[in-house]
Amino acid sequence: MKEPWEVTLTEWLCLPPMHGEGPYWTAFRQAIAANATFDEAVWAAQRLRPSRGRSPVIWTPENRLIVRTEYDGTSESVVAVAKKIGVTPKAVRVKISRLKVAKKLTNRWPDVDKDVVRTEYDGTRASVEAIAAKLHRTPVAVKGQVQHLKLAKIEHRNWSPEDLEYLDDTYGLLPDAEICEHLHRSLNGISETAKRRLKINRKANSYTARDVAKALGLSDSKIITDTWMSKGFIEGRKSPTRCGRNLMWRFDEADIEKCLKERPWLVDRQKLQNGFRKVVEAEWKRDPWYTTEEAGLLLGHHPHTLVKYLNQGLLVGVKKSALCWQGEWVIRYSAIRAFRRRT
Repeated sequence: MKEPWEVTLTEWLCLPPMHGEGPYWTAFRQAIAANATFDEAVWAAQRLRPSRGRSPVIWTPENRLIVRTEYDGTSESVVAVAKKIGVTPKAVRVKISRLKVAKKLTNRWPDVDKDVVRTEYDGTRASVEAIAAKLHRTPVAVKGQVQHLKLAKIEHRNWSPEDLEYLDDTYGLLPDAEICEHLHRSLNGISETAKRRLKINRKANSYTARDVAKALGLSDSKIITDTWMSKGFIEGRKSPTRCGRNLMWRFDEADIEKCLKERPWLVDRQKLQNGFRKVVEAEWKRDPWYTTEEAGLLLGHHPHTLVKYLNQGLLVGVKKSALCWQGEWVIRYSAIRAFRRRT
């Protein structure tokens, strides 16, 4: 059954006179009988609803004195003080911080507990958990005390030239866990060594889609991932490095050069970087590509006639991709010579 604040005025007018029971509907009907409006009657019923929040804690001088005298720096004393005052342990911790009572406890670890850590810690996780259970502390606190007492058994191994070369060649190409397993080192160890000593990141050994677009003078990296890869122009692989939720695409330099050698007409030679520009220029010099207008001048035919030959398969060419359905044809010089010999 709905309460008064859960119905609309239209629903209330359609309800029977004796609809609803309980104190909220009683207050609602009394307000309506006193010529109150519908909203005023709803407000009168809502005022009877109990508050869901806790009543504010009033810290009296007696309660503050209890905190100062009975708190001894342990979590057990916090719980005991909270029960005695009638508040939550969190409220007691906040009051301890405001009263600056914790400053008087400069040594939380007595010498007896430190001796237990010195004698029973053997460098394993099991010993940490056993010490924590014995001293009624958390494993994190025990690990911190191990570091403070300089008991951590850390093996410092220098990086050999072979290990550095392997990390330099595989960082970003293989998953970090696989590199750690091969080198017998931690994730933090390989990441810090790559950053500080080798001065590389996970993108150093490969090209991302954005890097390829920048190197080839393209306006958007989606041309690589959405168009070229879907049509098989270039081959890409998933990188172990993430960009947000998804793994990034990576491209090897050999794959980029293969794409440019097979289809140099995909890019503008003037916008290429020096390394890839030499690849495209060498391919153009070996067997250049011509448009239908340029090929028409060489063959003595109209460009529309060449398009007809291309559609019929009499002349071999490639149709460049375009934003609309009309793509531009490009023809290699070797195909032009073969067509000239046949005709």
